[in-house]
Amino acid sequence: MNDVREIAVELAPMGAGGGAPSMPVALGHGGFSGVNDSPARGRIWFPHVRQAEEIAPWERREAARQARWMQGNGGLAERIINGMSLHVCGRGFRARPLSADKDWNRLVKDAFHRHASSAEAFDRAGRVNFYEAQVLVERQNYLTGEMFGLLTESDVSGRAMMAFYEAEQVGNPSDRRVRSAAGDEDVWRDGIRLNRDRRPVGYRFLTEVKGEFEDMDARDVIHYYDYTRPGQRRGITKFLHALNHLKDVMETRGFIKHGIKARQSVGYYIKTLLGGTPTGLDAGMGSLLDSEWRKTVDEMRSNVPTQEFFGGGEIGSLGVNQSLETIQHDSPGGNEQSFEGELLREVALGFGVFPELLFYVAKMSNQTSRLALEDLQKLLDYRQPRLARIFCTRYYLFWLSKELKAGRLPMPVVVDESGEADWWKHGWLVPRKVTLDAGRDGKLELQQVEEGLLTLSEFFGCRGRDWQDEVTQQIDEVKFRMGRIYDAIAEDPRLRVEDFLPGRGSGPVALDPAAGLVEPVEEE
Repeated sequence: MNDVREIAVELAPMGAGGGAPSMPVALGHGGFSGVNDSPARGRIWFPHVRQAEEIAPWERREAARQARWMQGNGGLAERIINGMSLHVCGRGFRARPLSADKDWNRLVKDAFHRHASSAEAFDRAGRVNFYEAQVLVERQNYLTGEMFGLLTESDVSGRAMMAFYEAEQVGNPSDRRVRSAAGDEDVWRDGIRLNRDRRPVGYRFLTEVKGEFEDMDARDVIHYYDYTRPGQRRGITKFLHALNHLKDVMETRGFIKHGIKARQSVGYYIKTLLGGTPTGLDAGMGSLLDSEWRKTVDEMRSNVPTQEFFGGGEIGSLGVNQSLETIQHDSPGGNEQSFEGELLREVALGFGVFPELLFYVAKMSNQTSRLALEDLQKLLDYRQPRLARIFCTRYYLFWLSKELKAGRLPMPVVVDESGEADWWKHGWLVPRKVTLDAGRDGKLELQQVEEGLLTLSEFFGCRGRDWQDEVTQQIDEVKFRMGRIYDAIAEDPRLRVEDFLPGRGSGPVALDPAAGLVEPVEEE
């Protein structure tokens, strides 16, 4: 029992006829053993259940600071951040307009791709383009828990642009006098102002000048983070569950490395068996005895033995039952490596993936690989739509609305069933699905396409490509190839169309115009 803790008393209902209540029951001795105190295990300290008070701003910043230290001082954290971000984003999501006007869709898609591919046109700081920004946003989501984007415009052209801010750039001023002077510190919590429905209506961006800030309307801000509870205001680093384990792994590896270096700095030791005769040499640990130089400085410049140049020495003699030994140690041992593996396993599972995908790819079997990749794909199927909805769609519609309003793009001519121009309809082409056997899966999907069980939209969509673009490209290639073939035949009448077509079998090929097939024919 903890004598310091506060005892809460719970009274039983009154008995029939208004009898006296039963004996008070102290909190910690309920009917569920999981909530009771026990000397066999430590007590859980979790002071706040309300999400707004669950993690203080300083705790959120400290967790992000430690995650950044792990990223900069070890490869484990960087592997997690890079691996997961690239799995989610690939080379970036590509917009696909889906209005009823097909020609307008192609026009808008090409215009947005040109804009999104330019860092100067997209980023206010000119560092990343739209596709690179998706990886940047996802990386910050893993590292610090959140990323802020401000929807702005170019000072020259008025076109849409984006300005990025990191987690520490949004918050309340640290100076209490500044907060009191503003007079609204009671409604701004951790840099965010909520309405009574707990919807963000404003964000407070801290400037480079200490104590100064600028408030932005929430409609102009993209706040990308993973909220796991309805009342969550800010994002928390995804390394929160892994901070202690990764620190222990990194510290343990440092101790092992220090021990190896310490052992290697000792050249040898002389081992004397019981009853042996010691010599003038030190019987404990030491370095080789320095040998006397046999050459003058001038001679050393021209011809110096390697052992003398590097400070080698000589052993005079060894006594009876004595031997020259070097320090041997099997650290890290099997138990240490196994325990480290369990720590990393828990770290990986906390990120939602199998540890083999992050740390032990070489140990995966075929069956384990398929199961791990299927599990990873489920995670990606959840994360990719979130990135598309919160970040990509917000910016795409912001850019498109400004282009339409300025007249740089026309409105769609064709309207939908409601009689309105559906300029806002669109989708996103995400990276291809993760697969272990692309050849086998691709062959199966082609068979499904031929049998009508899989549409071209699904076939190309799971590869991050637009089916209409691919079909158009195939038609253009056929038209170009046939045009060049007929040009060659016009120059040389001896040539035939079948001379330029790939054959099947050993004989010449002939084109069947009626069936559109290429079939082998027998030679005469």
